[in-house]
Amino acid sequence: MSKMKQVLSEFVNRNTSSMDMDTIARELDLNKSTLMAITEFLEREGYIETTETQFSCSNCSSCSSCNSDTKMYRLTLKGKNLANDNP
Repeated sequence: MSKMKQVLSEFVNRNTSSMDMDTIARELDLNKSTLMAITEFLEREGYIETTETQFSCSNCSSCSSCNSDTKMYRLTLKGKNLANDNP
């Protein structure tokens, strides 16, 4: 399986945020920079899309570790089809 399809399969199996990238890179035996390059390519080509994130700090006990630049990614229909080998 190509690395691109492996990355897509990770997006199928989880709600993926930019904070998960270290874990995904480790699981796929990739450098984080390589994973981010693949992710950016997949987004440019329409396989994944970035979704809006909203944080509610009033109910959060870990504001010191909050990352306001967190992106959430989800598969598009095109990405789901490629991940599932559908044309």
